[in-house]
Amino acid sequence: MNRTFKSVAVLAILVLSTAIGQDLPMRGPARERVEQFKKIRMMEVMKLDEETSIRFFARYNKHQDSIKDITAKRDELIDQLAALRKSDGADSEYERVFKELQSIESQIVGERSKFLQDMKGVVSARQVAEYIVFERNFNRQLMQLMREMAQERGRGRMGPPLR
Repeated sequence: MNRTFKSVAVLAILVLSTAIGQDLPMRGPARERVEQFKKIRMMEVMKLDEETSIRFFARYNKHQDSIKDITAKRDELIDQLAALRKSDGADSEYERVFKELQSIESQIVGERSKFLQDMKGVVSARQVAEYIVFERNFNRQLMQLMREMAQERGRGRMGPPLR
């Protein structure tokens, strides 16, 4: 089982690292409702009992907070790149920011890896797999729904799309 878990963990790092930046793009009450819905669906998909849910979500929430902090730092660095572009910054300044961005990306992958290792003590390898697949599918479906809503709003203002 240990070998299987390591394989799942490596796969999860690859899958989840592609989801960087796909954090929920909304704020306020809407975001909170989506997060609550996501957690309920996650519990159902992973088939978590009450005790396991408590332990899992304590780690999950801590992980989400860490990822949020790291991605905020990444966003600040990207803002620095935008400012450098406007001010026609020197290559050395760009290189400095690039190195910091690489470090941040490594921190994100490291945090995800740590989370998957932490899950090992709480849920089975199958439940980890269920989590990984759920997370990817949920993010994809949410993004698709938001795209469709944006298109609907656009059609309402501008009339039907041109063909």
